[in-house]
Amino acid sequence: MSTHTVFFAEVTDGDIVPGDAPMTYAYYHAVMKGKSPKNAPTYEKHEEKKADAPENTSAGNAGSKVKYVCSVCGYEYEGDTPFEELPDSWVCPVCGEPKSSFEAVPV
Repeated sequence: MSTHTVFFAEVTDGDIVPGDAPMTYAYYHAVMKGKSPKNAPTYEKHEEKKADAPENTSAGNAGSKVKYVCSVCGYEYEGDTPFEELPDSWVCPVCGEPKSSFEAVPV
């Protein structure tokens, strides 16, 4: 098995968690606009809209704010450090995509 890892474990405790129905792949893609990462077999290349994103943060648009959203999983960065100052090695804490996969979205 060179492509998978098998874990053997003994379940010692469990609980039924009440709440909403679990998220399905169909809901994730249709409603949350989730996309597959580039290394996934289901990856589909989409047209990029990043060309005008840097202008949204320029001094000429001082009154407009932007938020940064992961184009793969929809995670919204809300950290204390300005997004532009994050190191290039920073990755999405949810799906592990690089900083370059984030898009500037006007608030």
